[in-house]
Amino acid sequence: MKHNGVLYRMRFTGIPVIFLHAFPLNHKMWHPQLDYLEDISGCYMAYDYPGFGESENNLKEPSIYDFGKPVIHMLEEMHIDQAVFVGVSMGGYVALSLYRHHPEKFAGLVLANTRASADSSEAREARLKTIRELKETNDPTPLFQSLMEKFFTPETRQKNAALVEEVQALMQEATVEGIIQALGAMAERPDSMDLLGQMDFPVLVIAGEKDELTSVREARDMVDALPIGDLTVIPDAAHLSNLERPDVFNDVLHLYLKKLLESM
Repeated sequence: MKHNGVLYRMRFTGIPVIFLHAFPLNHKMWHPQLDYLEDISGCYMAYDYPGFGESENNLKEPSIYDFGKPVIHMLEEMHIDQAVFVGVSMGGYVALSLYRHHPEKFAGLVLANTRASADSSEAREARLKTIRELKETNDPTPLFQSLMEKFFTPETRQKNAALVEEVQALMQEATVEGIIQALGAMAERPDSMDLLGQMDFPVLVIAGEKDELTSVREARDMVDALPIGDLTVIPDAAHLSNLERPDVFNDVLHLYLKKLLESM
């Protein structure tokens, strides 16, 4: 369904699990998790950020928080008090920005293949350089190629052509304007390490053993800062661990949700 130009996929009757996608993909990257939750009668909501997938781009100079606003509007209109938020990569940045503005909406949080710290000066400059190049060429192909080398391990890229093609197709569904806006928002996002100590609910942190974009060390740093934090390192997985090892990711997510709901 679409609401105010934003595409959503949802199924829930209770506390939903909100899936926040990675850059520069869209909600389809969550299909192993959405299908899994349907099989166990789980509740979920997934959506495309403005400018990605099938969502219209209605943003102007957005902050990282602006990419999460649509889901807050939807929760409020549906009178849903709380949700469990699950974010991979940029989705983790969006989730943390939502917590900064709406901590009361959080029943739980899963931070996968992401970091709570702001960009280093080198990382920020790299994003700004990519923005300049995109404005000149209007061609995101070099960016996509660079990301594909980091999204999956070499073994997966060699042996799972179908998965590689699927992710390449998802990237093609992003608009250049949306990509530029997301890069700018990520470059300017604030440090969120201070927020972790304020979370009074269980938080699951997931890292890919072979992730070159967000390290296991950074995941451990987040867990150390959390009052109730747990770390899972998924073996033989790089940056998109939910797609590369969906079996492990789904099992860990299911166990987390089960324990969380039992404690409520």
